[in-house]
Amino acid sequence: MTRDCRQPVTRVLLLENAEAVPASIVNGGLRALSPSNRARYLSIKSPARRRQLVLARVLLSEAVNRQLGIRISVERLASGQPWIPGHPLFCSISHSGNHIAVAFSTEGPVGVDVEQHRQRNFQRLVANCFHPDEMQSFNRLRHDQQLPWFYRHWTAKEALAKTTGEGLGLAGLGKDIRPSLAGLALSYRWDSAYSLTCIHPGRYPASLVRVNFADGPATPAFADLYWANWHQGALNGTSATSPVGQAS
Repeated sequence: MTRDCRQPVTRVLLLENAEAVPASIVNGGLRALSPSNRARYLSIKSPARRRQLVLARVLLSEAVNRQLGIRISVERLASGQPWIPGHPLFCSISHSGNHIAVAFSTEGPVGVDVEQHRQRNFQRLVANCFHPDEMQSFNRLRHDQQLPWFYRHWTAKEALAKTTGEGLGLAGLGKDIRPSLAGLALSYRWDSAYSLTCIHPGRYPASLVRVNFADGPATPAFADLYWANWHQGALNGTSATSPVGQAS
């Protein structure tokens, strides 16, 4: 039975160890793929990326069913964006390394991005790709602040591009996105291994659920709401502040 959710819902599901998911979960998700996603699956050569595609759609469909009480299919638009036909729902998918994040919202377009941390030439990347004002902010950082600053801004740019549907080319990277965040809710998680950002319109912050999978039936075992280092607020400084409050 479909649940009556009068308050808008935006939820992010985070899987931190895709490689540890039992084969039964992956195989069940593979059988449930839509034709468009199966075609995409068969075009992918990397076993790890195939697993990411399947598990992201398992997460999304199971999350919607548990929260809203409806069964969905996840289709793939020609642009590559995920789409939920037949329901007024918006969704987003991201994966990086061993991490997979999905988001859905009843309120409006939603964008999520997760990035596994690795050392890079942040100075060159920011100089070549970011807005001059952002470069000035970056140049004031200590060396140990550069990685968290970079990934916080990078994931925000990716999430915003998904929310607006504009995509993230060099033009998108080069924008100072702070003016574009007006009227949008930004939620952010920092971990030593990854950064995660969700952006969506509306007054209600997104809730975050960390997902664990267990052997047995091909359904995920959802952990409790995972609040550690899950914040909302403006895109300023090197780390997020203002922890998100209790979810509905």
